[in-house]
Amino acid sequence: MERRIELDVWYLENWSFLLDLRIVIETVTNMLGKDPNAY
Repeated sequence: MERRIELDVWYLENWSFLLDLRIVIETVTNMLGKDPNAY
């Protein structure tokens, strides 16, 4: 749980449109690909 909070704080401190865009692109890539690390 601590790690999740750390990541949430990092996201809030580093938020930008490009970061959100990167997250969306990586999410779609993982969903369409066969990445073993994707859910």
